[in-house]
Order: sequence, then C-alpha cells, then structure tokens
Amino acid sequence: PNFMDSTTSAGPNGNYATVAGEAITSKQVADAARVMMSRQQQKLPDAFLPYFYDQAANQLIIQAAFLHEAHRVGLMVTDEELRDQLKRIPELFPNGKFVGKDKYDQWVAGTQQMTTADFEIFAKKQILMGKYYAVLTRSVTASPSEVESEYKRVNAKAKFDYAILKQSDLAKQVVVNEPELKAYYEAHKAAYIANIPERRKARYIVVDASHFNVKITDDDYRQIYNSRIDAFKKPESVDVRHILVDTEAAANDVEKQLKAGAKFEELAKKLSKDPGSKDNGGLYKEVPHGKFVAEFDKAMFSQKVGEVGPPVKTQFGYHIIKVDARHEASTMSFEEAKKLIEPGVKQTKVEKEMGELAAKVTSAAKKDGIEKAAKDNGFTMVNADFFTQQDKLPGLTNAPTFMQAAFSAKVNGAPDSVHFDGGYAIYQVTEVKAAEHKPFSLEEARKDVVSNFQLDRAKDLLNKRSQELADRARAMNDLKKAAKELGAKLLTSELVSPGGQVPEIGNLAQNIQNAPFNLAKGAVGGPFITGDNAIVIAVLEKQEPTSEDFAKQKDVFTDQLLNTKRNTMLYTYMDELKRRYEKSGQIKVNKAEQERLAPKGLGF
Repeated sequence: PNFMDSTTSAGPNGNYATVAGEAITSKQVADAARVMMSRQQQKLPDAFLPYFYDQAANQLIIQAAFLHEAHRVGLMVTDEELRDQLKRIPELFPNGKFVGKDKYDQWVAGTQQMTTADFEIFAKKQILMGKYYAVLTRSVTASPSEVESEYKRVNAKAKFDYAILKQSDLAKQVVVNEPELKAYYEAHKAAYIANIPERRKARYIVVDASHFNVKITDDDYRQIYNSRIDAFKKPESVDVRHILVDTEAAANDVEKQLKAGAKFEELAKKLSKDPGSKDNGGLYKEVPHGKFVAEFDKAMFSQKVGEVGPPVKTQFGYHIIKVDARHEASTMSFEEAKKLIEPGVKQTKVEKEMGELAAKVTSAAKKDGIEKAAKDNGFTMVNADFFTQQDKLPGLTNAPTFMQAAFSAKVNGAPDSVHFDGGYAIYQVTEVKAAEHKPFSLEEARKDVVSNFQLDRAKDLLNKRSQELADRARAMNDLKKAAKELGAKLLTSELVSPGGQVPEIGNLAQNIQNAPFNLAKGAVGGPFITGDNAIVIAVLEKQEPTSEDFAKQKDVFTDQLLNTKRNTMLYTYMDELKRRYEKSGQIKVNKAEQERLAPKGLGF
C-alpha cells in the first residue's frame, strides 16, 4: 500500500532515474553528492562534486527500491508515529512540550534546509526503512559458541617487529637516462594533457525573493483551501491495536490470556513482533482503508469498538486485533486548514509575482537590450567574465539550471530567462572559449615525467628487495639483522587487536591481512605490498582474552555481533534487490542526465 506520496516531481534538470515509477531527480542526486562531499575528512572545492554523483545516485536508487519493497509488503508509518519520533528531538519538545508550529518550521528550515512538508516525508521514509530493516533482520541469531569464538578472535592481541621498504625511497636510486625517459614519455603521453573546459562570458539580471514584500489576505488562504479541498478531507479511520506473533498456537495462547483478564497493551509490549507498534501497546491511530494488508484491513473495519477479534492470518504472521475507536469521514474547517497552509501561501504568491516580473523584464530585454531593461526596472546587471559550469556567480551560487541554459545558448543571441532554485535569471551569452586539450611537451612536464618514471621502475625493485628481506629474515630467524643488511626501517608495534591501526602500516586487516594473529610466535610473515610500502613482520608476543573477560562482556558483545550480522545481511539484501530491480526493468537510468552530470576532469 502507498501510505504516503513519496514521488518527487522532476527537478529543473529532469529525472536522473526512476525506480518502480518513482522519480529521482538530478537535483536530488546533486544534493546527496554535496552531503557526501561535505563528510570527507579534507574540505574539497565544488569542482570535485561531480565525482560523487555516481555514488549518490546509487544510494538513492537502492533506497527507493528498499522503500518500494517496504510498501509492497504492507508496512506503513502513521502521523502518530512521526509525532512520537519528533518528540525525541529536544529542540522541538523541551521538557516534553511542543515549541509551536512557527518555531518547528524555523527549526526545519535552519537545520534541514528543506520545507516542513518535505522534511516530514523524509522523516517518514527513515522510520519506514527502520521498520523494514527490523522485519528483514529479525531472524538473525548468534549461538553462544559463535559469540565466544568471535569474541576471542576480535579481542586477541599481538606485538610484532616490522621492517618497511618504501617505493619512494627506492625511486631515488633509479638512474634516469634520456632515451629511456623519452620512450616513457611517448608511451604515457596521454597523461600529460591540460584539460581546459569550455568557458563563457555572460551578462544577466537576477530576479529573486529579495525584491518582493507580499501581503497575504484571507482571500489568498481561502483560494488555496477551496482549490485543494480534497487534501483537507479525512477518510473514515480507526484507532487499532494488534499483537503480532509467528504461529497460530501462539495467537491462541494470547487470546486465552486476554480472556483471562490480561491487559492488551501489556501483552503487546511483551509479545508482539511488530517493532512499529509494540512499544506503544500495539497502537496505530487514525488508520484509513487500504493502509494495511487486506486481511488486517477487513478485520479492523468489521470489528466493534472495544472488541478483541479472533486471530487473523497475514503474510507477516498471526494478528490479535482490538479496535479502540472509530472516526467518521470529515473535512477540516477553514480555520484549522489555514494554520497548515500558511507557510506555503507566501512562497506561492512570491513565485507568482517573481514569474510575472521576470517575464516583463525578459520581454523588455529582448526589445531594448538587457542593460536598458535592468536600468528601467531597478535591477543591477552583472557582467560575468569567463566562467565554467562549475564556477559560482554572484546571485547564482546554487543554480545548475542557469549553467545548463548558459552553456546551451547561442553567442549574442536574444536575451532569455531561466528559472532556478530561488528565482529567475534573465541572461545573454556574449563570448565563448571552446574546451582545450593541450598536450605538455617533455620539457614542460619533465619534472612529473622523471618522478613517474622513477616510481614506475621502483615498483619492480620494491617487489625484489622485499622478497629478499623476507627470505633473509627467515633464513637467519632474525628480522632485525635482515632489515639492517638491506637498509629497511625497523619498528616495533604495541599490543594491538585485529583490525587495529599501526604507525606506517595503517589498518592491519586491510594492509597485512591480520598476519600477526595467523602466525605463531617467532614466525616471519610477508612481504606485504601496500601502497608505497612493502612490509615484513616477525611476531614477538600473542595474548588471548580470558574467560572472565568474556563473561563480563558477553551481553554487550552479543548485541554488537548481532548488529554486525544484521548489517551484513542488509547490505547483501540491498545488492541483490538492486540486481533484481535492474533485471526486471524497474530501475531506469536517464543516460543523457548521467552523461551530463559525469565528471569532466579537473585539468592541470
């Protein structure tokens, strides 16, 4: 059942993809990519943004498929559940009391950078994903022996010597001669090219909300209320409680306990398998027709208020259902609706007036020129010197639609207008410099060519020297002597656990396959080639956790292991889900948008 409208209308750049009919816009991809880029340890310039588009699009596509599956199996999120989730945010409910609609809207705009309506849709999606995650992973278990074995593995410790040879150090020993260098340059010539993107000059006028101070009347509210009256109609609904169990025998036992006087809410909290309602005594409020699976829907609308019906079987298990209240269909009054529609009214009116003024200025610019149109209408015209599609322009900081239009327009063509997120731009392109792919000569790129030549030759030398180091250490049963003979840097680790971090090695699991824990004390391991380094180790000491340590940590570690297994299961499920949707044609990617957003290279 489609419990909420999660379809986003196409952004100004069109749809990047659709998943089971739901649109993913290029703006959504760009916004998600920007969030990903902001989470990088190193602050990156906006020119790097396109390099995150594929990852962001893939994440959005998988999320859409995941949500579609949750809808398909009948999961839903009610407004009451959303309110319960919002109550956990201290800024919105200080001391348990709601701050009010205005402050709520301000908090959403300030912290989430979206409208309240979009935020609530987003929040419901997060809750729904949590519900479906719980359904998918509820069968994950870990036996006591598995828990103990895994605890001992991850809490083992080892101490070891390690000798390091660096490719960059060996590169300094590589002798460079001119014939070999020229041959290397010719073989790798394509790597020494300056990619200069197309650049354009333009002049433009920005018409945005700062030019308007609109007044809202009751007639404005009334017009919206009347035009959207269906949105303010509430269908017939019920407040319903249920207890979900796996088997018919369990359902009969619950029914027997209820007849013996047990409280429904307490049994729901104790026995129900539904993570979405059990903590609330099994309650879902104001549920209309079609929000739950058919068998459940039929039962809750046929039972009398206060009645506990016989067990109902669905694809999720067996439900014991109780109806708390029934609500007749109704229509929200104008005064009630006014409070809900108020935030959007001003924006609608501003958009309308912006559009009308932009059309007027555009018409004047086409007739008399953009400079005169700006002066006559009280605007400042911006003369933008050569810019690329990744540059930021005054008044157009986040306006990809302007860039798309400007880089598609004819030079010195008639002025035109384009809508962007926040207003309109009336523009005219005045000059173009075509993209350039300029090769560097050997002399121009000599420093880089020499460095790359030496590093390339040093790869073979690193493999040869590190194997010699390992063989020598094993033969002498002494890594320290072997390292000294071959000029390797020797270090000693602290006692570390599997997957721990060690200076100049990094993550043990990723870079040396957790070798200290797989080798006997005194054994030599390697060589391990990792990036610029080749590493050989010798195990000095090994420790295993005690039974007392395990007993103290057993409960906490069991939870950690179960979470790890659940997440592993979820990632596997999501990969398979995406493949299944692709195979069935439910994922459709707009190749034109994908190509338009593809990274074009940063140049030199």
